[in-house]
Order: sequence, then C-alpha cells, then structure tokens
Amino acid sequence: MTFSRRLTPWLYALVTMLPLSGFAAEVGTITELEGKATLMRDSGPKAALLGANVHAQDIIETDKTGIVEITFADQSVVTVGQKSQLIIDAFVYNPEAKKGNHSALHATKGFFHFVSGKLARDKVKIKTPVSTIGIRGTELAGEIMPNGGSLISLVECCVDVRNDHGEVNLNRVGTFTEVKSRRTAPTTASLTPDWWAEQATAALGKTRQQLGLEELDEMSLPGTSQPDSKRLKSLTDEEHEFTVRPGDHNNRKSYPFFKDSLIK
Repeated sequence: MTFSRRLTPWLYALVTMLPLSGFAAEVGTITELEGKATLMRDSGPKAALLGANVHAQDIIETDKTGIVEITFADQSVVTVGQKSQLIIDAFVYNPEAKKGNHSALHATKGFFHFVSGKLARDKVKIKTPVSTIGIRGTELAGEIMPNGGSLISLVECCVDVRNDHGEVNLNRVGTFTEVKSRRTAPTTASLTPDWWAEQATAALGKTRQQLGLEELDEMSLPGTSQPDSKRLKSLTDEEHEFTVRPGDHNNRKSYPFFKDSLIK
C-alpha cells in the first residue's frame, strides 16, 4: 500500500525551517497521511493534516482508515497504524548540543513502526504499557493489544525489550518478543509469527519487505501461535484498556500504567 498523501522532500525541508511558535515545542512534521487521524493536545483535538507540525506531548490517534507518518527533527520516523494511538512524551534535538538531546515515545494502542534517526542510540526510548524498548540504532514494528500486552518485531538490528521481570535482546531480523503483562517477563526471541505479519502489514500500510518479514515466507515458524484468548479475559481491570483522551496524560490515577511513564 502507498500512502495517498505524501509531503515532498522540498516541502518537508521548508516546513522544518519555519520558526517555532506557541508554548509547545514543534518537534516534527506529518510527512505521510492516509485516511483520518486526530492530533490531541491541551488546546483540544484537531484533524491531522499533511504537513502539520507535531508538538511534544501531542497524542496521535487514528481511526480504522488512518495511517500517519511523522518525521522528527533528527530524521527519525514513526508510523502510527490504523486504529492506533501514540504519545510524544518528549523530544529534544539540537545537533550543536552535547547534552540534553533525547526522544521518548509512548505507544498505547494498536500498531506502530519506528526508524531511528540522528539521536544517539541511548537517548531514544519507546514505552508501552508493559515494557520499555531500548533502541540501539534500529528499525522495529510493534503492536499494543487491547489488554495492554505488546508484541515487538525487529526490522533492523537491534533492540532491548525490558520490564521489571526480565529483558530480551532482539538482534536478528524477523524475530519478535511478546510481553503479556507488567507482571511477566518478555518471551524468548523467536521468529515473528505469520499471522501477526499479515495484520501488521495491513495496519501500517507497509509491505512484508519493509517490515523485515519477507524471509518468513520461506521459513517454518515453530512454537508460534496467537495469544491465548482465555488468558486475555482473565487480566485485571487495571490492564484492560489503554486508550488515552485529551488531558489524561496528566492524570496518572486514571491510567495506572502511567505510574512509571516517561511523561513528566
């Protein structure tokens, strides 16, 4: 699938050269857009538009048709898939500065795809409701399931997926780990299951090759299966829903998973 709307390179360069305005820092630009998506910030929700600036602490949410690609100032790129949500917790990038640069994203629902940029590897973190993803100069795709559990698949070396109960290193293209809850460690790295590859390509508008999954067509997938539906129903109320609404990113009591969030 090809996005129906794309910001041309020369127009992107012009947009990113415009002066910052307002109280929130403009940290990136919507460079591809398909379907409908919403930008939510303290001033209220607004329709996402091609070429629009995004700010630190913006919440990006898509409907069943929406796919949004955001290019940040360091040239890192995140794609928010259909029926998904992502929060820009923080983003600071000054190529002249030796300290203070960092990126903190929070994937809270649905599918996402991330390609690293010029920020130092140890300065980029992606948070999910059940884990933290450490970036080591990489490309990855992931899904936040309705119960808050996450599936992380490696597109290009390498990532560390961790929580309080364990850590898994993904260093082979086409492998994944699942984190079922905050009380369980990430599963051992294994081949990304084909059923998930099909869902991810559809939701993100990308090919299997773009997600590093083309080799799965010729490889067996021992030991992979869909999540246990009975177990998903047994999770506590605290884990059952992770959709965030305007203002909720400042209300940690409403969303318990924010207690150790990167949001300040």
